[in-house]
Amino acid sequence: MQNFYKYNVRYDEVDMDDCLKPEALLNFLQDVASVNANEKDFGSDFVFSHGLAWFLLKYRIEIYDYDKNIKDLEITTCSRGAAKLFAYRDFEVFQNEKMVARATSQWGLVDFNSKKMLQPLEVLNNIQVYEKREDDLKFDKIPDVTTPLKVCKFDVKYDDIDVNKHANNVRYLHWALETLDYDFRKTHEINTIDIYYKKEIAYGGKIISEMEFGEDKTYSIHRIKNADTDETLCSIKIGY
Repeated sequence: MQNFYKYNVRYDEVDMDDCLKPEALLNFLQDVASVNANEKDFGSDFVFSHGLAWFLLKYRIEIYDYDKNIKDLEITTCSRGAAKLFAYRDFEVFQNEKMVARATSQWGLVDFNSKKMLQPLEVLNNIQVYEKREDDLKFDKIPDVTTPLKVCKFDVKYDDIDVNKHANNVRYLHWALETLDYDFRKTHEINTIDIYYKKEIAYGGKIISEMEFGEDKTYSIHRIKNADTDETLCSIKIGY
């Protein structure tokens, strides 16, 4: 069942061309996921009270059209249920009744104390079994960054941290986009975003963001890694 949520786009959520920022879109998706899951009694309010936490693993986002001067968006979301260790959630984004974006996401459920992943269907009562559909979005494979063209460094600051006590998932997209220069951003529209979250990082950590282009600059690939351990925290592929 789809649930509808309306959002007024604020001045700070659009870029210099008056188009919705990619980070703002992710913030909206994150918000509707949290609100809807709480309404269904398997959201953060419920899981935190039982010593559990949801964490985001993957996104596939397809952007079809963004008109300038966006003022209002309507976002629908539905839980697609769970299979084994993973749960799934879909989104559709509308502007003036026209679909401008779709997304799907994959989530894991973890025990705070043991850090062990749990099977949602064994722990939660209000979640159904996942069933595939013909029109499902598919998570794309993200190639490794092998020869970075641009490298940026960041400190994980206080405002990067969310209620799970580590960097919020939207920050990884921000760190990735910062490796793209002004002229490229001005002349290329984002069509797809694939994100694979692998490890978390806490306040005070240091980030290295690496980028290289794919064939004919039709996409860019990004590696966000822990500067101290060289571990990959997040892989991102952005299509243009």
